[in-house]
Amino acid sequence: MPTQTKPPVVQRKRPKLACGPTRVVKDPTDISDINEIIRRSKISGTLVNPQQVNPNRQAVFGDFSSGADFEDTNLKIAAINNEFQQLTADQREAFNNDPANLLDALSNPDPEIIKALAEIGLQSIHELPEEPEPAPAVDPVDPPPVE
Repeated sequence: MPTQTKPPVVQRKRPKLACGPTRVVKDPTDISDINEIIRRSKISGTLVNPQQVNPNRQAVFGDFSSGADFEDTNLKIAAINNEFQQLTADQREAFNNDPANLLDALSNPDPEIIKALAEIGLQSIHELPEEPEPAPAVDPVDPPPVE
């Protein structure tokens, strides 16, 4: 039975990297200390300055507490995409195969767009809004009696 020989061990030279000073913050106590965060927010008037986080992004402020949550939004998007795929290829092509373009057209009250929707067979989806009846005129000199 022949004996197996081990292959020779090759000593590889590892390259040495010449690195400059690190940019990693090794002690982030000022960044993560809640007292320091609150102190800075009292000075600036905002809790976080969005322009410092990303200077290319414009800050958006508002009350978004009544909005839909992430799951509801994704379910609506999936339902819209599913309905859009139910359309014929010609109808989808009229909107560049983009459901957002269809939604823009459906939410536009322009009669020309409504005619274009009717021409491609989507009139049943979007009807002209009915004109509301004008409110009855009230005589400012003689207000109605209060009962």
